[in-house]
Amino acid sequence: MAYTSNMMAVGHNYGILELMVTVLPCGWSYYDFACRLKRDFKNCLEQNYYKDWIENYSSNNFYESFEWFFPMIDKLCLRKTEPELERIIAIFKSSVEFEYLFWDMAYKQQMSY
Repeated sequence: MAYTSNMMAVGHNYGILELMVTVLPCGWSYYDFACRLKRDFKNCLEQNYYKDWIENYSSNNFYESFEWFFPMIDKLCLRKTEPELERIIAIFKSSVEFEYLFWDMAYKQQMSY
């Protein structure tokens, strides 16, 4: 809830660049983890309960859904001042931290309710 609330707050209070750096860690981490799982468990993927999840999030189609963020973020950052860039970096880091906490919660099998 905290993570999505943060995304909503950034979306309501800032522009498209800030929103992009807020949501990027989500797709990027899903893709990264799914690719790692696919690689590490390739010999037993057929029996894996999460096979469909792994296949979906490690697919080229999924990567293509957010790969355009990288050059667009770079382009949008070109006209920003140093204080604006610092804010954008802080927003990105905050989202990375939220994403880390999400995966950590899942790893520790903690429920948020």
